[in-house]
This record gives sequence, C-alpha cells and structure tokens, in this order.
Amino acid sequence: MMSSMKCLLIFGAENAHPLAWLLNRKRRHVWCALQDTDRNMWVSYNWHQGVPVIQSEAAADYDLATHYRAQGFAVVEVERGTEPRLLPLVMNNCVGHVKVICALRTFAVTPHQLYRSMTQRKRPMRFKHLFTVPGFGGSPAPVAPLPPPPPPEKSAEEVRASEQEARRRAAGAKGRASTILTSPTGVGDADVGGKKTLLGE
Repeated sequence: MMSSMKCLLIFGAENAHPLAWLLNRKRRHVWCALQDTDRNMWVSYNWHQGVPVIQSEAAADYDLATHYRAQGFAVVEVERGTEPRLLPLVMNNCVGHVKVICALRTFAVTPHQLYRSMTQRKRPMRFKHLFTVPGFGGSPAPVAPLPPPPPPEKSAEEVRASEQEARRRAAGAKGRASTILTSPTGVGDADVGGKKTLLGE
C-alpha cells in the first residue's frame, strides 16, 4: 500500500480540443501536482493534448495552491489515494490521467464533474450524474422562489380609524336587528308589505 501524499487538482478554462465548447466554460481542463516531501519538491503532471508534461514545480514547502489561485485557476486540495485503481480501461483524457495519478475513485469523465465530485464528498456522484451535471448535457436546478413579503404594518391612526368603523358598523347592525315591521292595522298583521317601520328598543 502506498503512503498518503498531498495532491492539488488544478482546473482551468483553456482547452484546444475541437469539442471543448461542450464543456463547462470555467473548467475545461485539469492537471495535478503532488507534494513529494521525501524529495522536497512539488511534481506536476499535465496531460497536454496527448503529450504529458511532467515537471518539478517548486520546493515542497512552497504554497503552490495559492500560487495557482492567484493566476485565476480553481484548485482543490486532496489526499492521493492509497489503493490503485484496477480498471480494465482508462479514459484517455485529462480527467482519466488525473484519476490514475492521484488514485481517485470517482465516475467523473469531465473536468467539471471531477470538480463537483471532489468538492461535494457528502453527496457522491452517481452514474446518472454523468448526464445531469451542468456542462455535460444537463442544466442547473431551478432556483426556489422567494417567500412573499410580509403585509405592511398599519399606523396608529389607521388602527383607530378601523376600530371606529367597526364600532359604527356594529351599532348599525344592532339597530336593524331591533326594527319592528308594522302595518296600518297594527302589529302582527299579515299584510305588512314593508311600507312602514317603527324603531323601538
């Protein structure tokens, strides 16, 4: 079993492949750098258009992640896997090479998928994500709508006016409820007809 080693995954937008326009605009290429403390150096591996570029970047104690972030690259710091990936086939692209060099266990096939897989460990990538991740044939989830704003608060004058209006309506309803319908012949006559009314308590 190999010992653990710090590894940087470096994502950039430049990619000269004819189909690069299908990929996520911010993450179209990825390469890696490993911190070899035994030899006191950072060693990078870049599968560049089919011709790997392997070089010593800096001393092992140099902050290489900050160096590349200052140049506009997205950098993800991970630990190199300790078990080899025993697969019959390896995808011959930058992601496939990085997964082998860093012994990463993920189904990602594009740089953007690899970035999501390494930064969202709590939600591991499943096979269906190969077709739903933005930048590889999918679309982002819709944004949830904002809740409705709270109703405006009434001023003290508006509250008093509402209370007075409620009392006025209540008094009017009480007066109508105590109205006695009468006719020319007296109370209780069947032919009231609604012609005259007598207000009483």
